[in-house]
Amino acid sequence: MSAVFSRCGRYRYRLERAVGPGITAAYIGVNPSRADATANDATIRKLIGFAPRHGIGHWLVGNVFAYAATDISDLRDCDNPTGPGNDRHLKAICAEAELIVLGWGTLGKLPATLRNHHKRVLRIVARSGQSLHCWGKTQDGQPRHPLMLPYNSPLIEWTP
Repeated sequence: MSAVFSRCGRYRYRLERAVGPGITAAYIGVNPSRADATANDATIRKLIGFAPRHGIGHWLVGNVFAYAATDISDLRDCDNPTGPGNDRHLKAICAEAELIVLGWGTLGKLPATLRNHHKRVLRIVARSGQSLHCWGKTQDGQPRHPLMLPYNSPLIEWTP
């Protein structure tokens, strides 16, 4: 288990969890909580639960926004919610993964000024050449966040 935070501690760029035998998967969410190298949050626990059902042995976790907050509305008051090193870490995460799973949920929950930032991440992820997956789509066509989904939810291919 490991985590990469910015020097100031405001941004989490990467979280890793080894969960058993299987492939390495990248999960790209919306924003990190305060989960770190030793503590899991509800989303990380959910990803760990999904892992054996999809042959995943290692999770690499990144986010559209690297600003670590437990409430997504906190992104509104952050002067730089993406963080200075996020793109570099997302590129590395995608390059190391054998499977890319997206799960940022509906864009309507974001402050209006941030609703198009996922497109920047999609350009980064597209450069990996891999197909994108999710656990279903929201009403606005975005990849569903896994937290409230049942463990038997299938991974499907997702196209923007």
